[in-house]
Amino acid sequence: MRGVLSAVAAIWVSAAWAQTGALGTRANLVSTPSTSGGQGGLPILQMVITLIVIAALIKWVLPKFITKLNRRLTPTLGSSIRIEESAQLAGGMLYVVQVRQKTLLLSVTPAGVSCLSDLSEPSSLKVDEPPFFDILDAEQSKDVEALARLEQLAGPI
Repeated sequence: MRGVLSAVAAIWVSAAWAQTGALGTRANLVSTPSTSGGQGGLPILQMVITLIVIAALIKWVLPKFITKLNRRLTPTLGSSIRIEESAQLAGGMLYVVQVRQKTLLLSVTPAGVSCLSDLSEPSSLKVDEPPFFDILDAEQSKDVEALARLEQLAGPI
């Protein structure tokens, strides 16, 4: 019984789709209006306006809708991933994320996620190596000492 009802519904829908009568014949073949192009430029104008509206929707509305769907990167509760900062740019989002004692700068775009930089501070500095400015000061003092020695050796000019 269900199959018969489905077949009847399919025939009825196809008849409605083909704009025919219930028996598959058209209602009145003689008085069907013919399109002879006597309407002027109205159909072309309608088509141009429709294309402009569709292009505007694709250009301005669709990107805003997609960014609303793809807006946030959110970790689950109890996760070891923590988002410290985020910034929205024209092409996507920037995130500063902390994962397993590392701080990463991530770029999230509709094309994907990429790691831009590792912002973690180095955990182990060499203790025996002095800082740069101490090395610089020591070299400058050596230069001053060498210059004084040269002046002593050269004598008065």
